[in-house]
Amino acid sequence: MIVVLILTTLTGITVPESAAQQRTIDRIELMPRKPSPFLMKDWKALAQAYDRLIFDFNARGKNLPVIWWDNSRSNFDRVTFGLPSYVGDPRVPSTGHEAINCLGAVLGSTISGIDKAQGPHNWVLMEEQYFNRKNGENLILNRTSTHSGQSFWYEVWPHVLFYALVNRYPRIDQMEAIMKTTANRWYDACYHMGGRNGTADFDHTAFDFNTMKPVDNGKFASSRLVDAVS
Repeated sequence: MIVVLILTTLTGITVPESAAQQRTIDRIELMPRKPSPFLMKDWKALAQAYDRLIFDFNARGKNLPVIWWDNSRSNFDRVTFGLPSYVGDPRVPSTGHEAINCLGAVLGSTISGIDKAQGPHNWVLMEEQYFNRKNGENLILNRTSTHSGQSFWYEVWPHVLFYALVNRYPRIDQMEAIMKTTANRWYDACYHMGGRNGTADFDHTAFDFNTMKPVDNGKFASSRLVDAVS
């Protein structure tokens, strides 16, 4: 649902209503609307504690620190940072960090009230590295150097997170221009997936921006992505 609404807003192209319908899951319906006893966790305090832990290069303990510097300078001539996709991830340290994790961490901290553009490190600026411009994709992708056409989840969601950061930090370097560039790219994708006829069809695995054609791998399609984020 979230992805459908965002793409519709960005492109102006209609997405079929069937793709945005809420589905009823019997097992979920059996769960109480208001559990008892119930105590709301202090999510703001938890998010701020998480921020203090994962952005601490001096943290000590098993699998700590979790953060590392990535000096590959894949798309911009500046360092960025990496976070593991899970604690104990063997790809640490490397360029194997994911946008859905690193962008999500910066956005989560921001929402909790922490300005991630201030201080000794501008963490927001570092997220521009996910704009895959060196390889010609000109998209915000899940890695700093990868290609489109693999999965809508890993190709749409990083854009959602990046655009949310642009909303919070509208004057950081080239971020707003990157957002507009990638939104135009997705407009073209919507056009080629049926938008030219008035209705875009996202019932595919992904979209390959090099061939400008949708991709179906025979295993999963965007309908599952919509279900996952509804």
